[in-house]
Amino acid sequence: MSEITLELEGQPLSPSLRSFSIREVVSRPFDVKLLARSEQVVADLEAFVGTGATFLARYDDGHGVPRELRVRGVCSMAQLLNAEPTGLSTYGFRLAPKLVLLDGRRRRRIHQHQTTVGIVGSILDEWGIEHEFRTEDERHPRFEYRVQHDESDLAFVQRLLEAAGIFYFFDHAKDSKLILSDNLEHAELRSVPLRYVDEEAPDVDAVTSLQLSHRVAVLEARVRDYHFLRRTPHETSREQRAELPLEDFDYTPGASTVEQSQGEGGDTPNADIDGAARADDAHLDRIAEMRVERAHAHAAAVVLDVNVLDVHPGTTFVVTGHPHPQIDQNAKLLATSTDIQGSVDDVWTILVEATLGDRPYRPPLLTRRPRIESMQSATVVGPQGEEIYTDEYGRVRVRFHWDGQPRDDEERSSCWIRVSQGWAGTGFGMMAIPRVGQEVLVGFLDGNPDQPVVMGRLYNAINPVPHRLPEKRTISTWRSQSTPGGGGGFNEIYFDDKRDEELVYMHAERDLEKDVGRDERHHVGNDRHVQIDHDLGHYVDAQQTEVTGADRRIIVRGDMSRCVHGHDQQRIKQQSRITVEKARHDVTKHSHYERVGGNSHVQIGGELRQKVGGKTSL
Repeated sequence: MSEITLELEGQPLSPSLRSFSIREVVSRPFDVKLLARSEQVVADLEAFVGTGATFLARYDDGHGVPRELRVRGVCSMAQLLNAEPTGLSTYGFRLAPKLVLLDGRRRRRIHQHQTTVGIVGSILDEWGIEHEFRTEDERHPRFEYRVQHDESDLAFVQRLLEAAGIFYFFDHAKDSKLILSDNLEHAELRSVPLRYVDEEAPDVDAVTSLQLSHRVAVLEARVRDYHFLRRTPHETSREQRAELPLEDFDYTPGASTVEQSQGEGGDTPNADIDGAARADDAHLDRIAEMRVERAHAHAAAVVLDVNVLDVHPGTTFVVTGHPHPQIDQNAKLLATSTDIQGSVDDVWTILVEATLGDRPYRPPLLTRRPRIESMQSATVVGPQGEEIYTDEYGRVRVRFHWDGQPRDDEERSSCWIRVSQGWAGTGFGMMAIPRVGQEVLVGFLDGNPDQPVVMGRLYNAINPVPHRLPEKRTISTWRSQSTPGGGGGFNEIYFDDKRDEELVYMHAERDLEKDVGRDERHHVGNDRHVQIDHDLGHYVDAQQTEVTGADRRIIVRGDMSRCVHGHDQQRIKQQSRITVEKARHDVTKHSHYERVGGNSHVQIGGELRQKVGGKTSL
């Protein structure tokens, strides 16, 4: 005797179910397909979709032992297969967990300073999905930055869980509650062992057929990562056995990066204001370890026919009476999938796939991380009033134009992002930090949305070009702006390549300093003009030589002083004229010699007085 029923919340239809099939796989939503008949013709099938539904399957095994399975979820599909105006119409229904609704919301979203458990838990809470984590906190560190990029909430959740080694299943004894676990010790152990019997209708909880298989699997995992605060990439490996060169190699930039503290701290307080994101060797070791565990867990498979309905994915159980030592001797098995098919008029079949429970279980890596093959545009952000917001490594924060999340702290719209510069050496190179409000182009290492890098800058309506175009199209420039406040101040070097008007121009808004380690040479092919609005000082520690090929004129509109600490020699090959419009005083503190090779004329308009302290000779 068997009974199968479907209850649709808030719907008057009470269909008579004829057959069903249930497919459950660990770390995937279950799928229940139902075939039903009803005298009612439903005009609005769409009203069923998304409503709560409960499926009940119950049968008597012929020995007075009732078997029952109750699955609670939502109606994911309602289908009219055959309409009969005067008879029974045929309908098809599909049930899935509420979790499947997450596949209907695709978006881009940034999560910061959270663990995988925290991110997944917050998304499940948004959807109102009852869940329970059975995880070990120390295995799941906090991450600086995780991005959901053009993927559904379901795909994002599954991708994070797979990477963290967390599998999930549904506890149908608790209204199909979602259970998430990273350790088989937290799995439910079926209290009654299943007995292996070679009978078609046993009177105990039994396994009627069993197949055990092993396949070739990866024996070693090598994981390599690079973090910019380390001199070289870091690599770790884990081995199961080393007889065969079966190796799984993975290089994922940022794979080992976790937040080791939160809040201000560390030797770089600006970079670590929200947490010190560093490469963690222990986390990289865990990644390699999980890759080996994943391969080892899926290398063994057990396929069983059973007569019970309570062996679901995520359940551990024991089979007794089987001759193989890996099955008997109280060895645990972990159910990884079930296929149940039945009808009201036929025998039900219950097929279970399991893996050996003597090893950790990790879900397969089935959900691929999205790759961003092109660059994206974003705007540099910072605190109110800050024009240049950076950390000790020259990194900036941005807000992507697709990011519509409301934020009170705009400067935390992203993680700190490294900026590609024209040259980067050991304490030397080029440096131009993008400023708040500027548009930048962001690329992604290996296409990973979690690994952004600023690759370029863009002008836009808010930040126009520095020279009017197309009139000034021959100018190539490097122009900055005074900060804070701007105010029209700037420094600039530009090159104008207009034919016959070529120009190299340099503007210093305030001071200009040059430091030449050795020689400096200038060559001016034509005129040179220098205008100094204030003082001019020349300091020459050794010799100074000046050669003027033609005339030289010096005009001093104030006083002129000259002090020579050594000898002063002048040689004039032509005439020399000195005109003093007022008094002139010559003082020689020691001897004075004057030699005239030709005539000497002295004209005195007034008196001539001479005072000689010694002899006078003519």
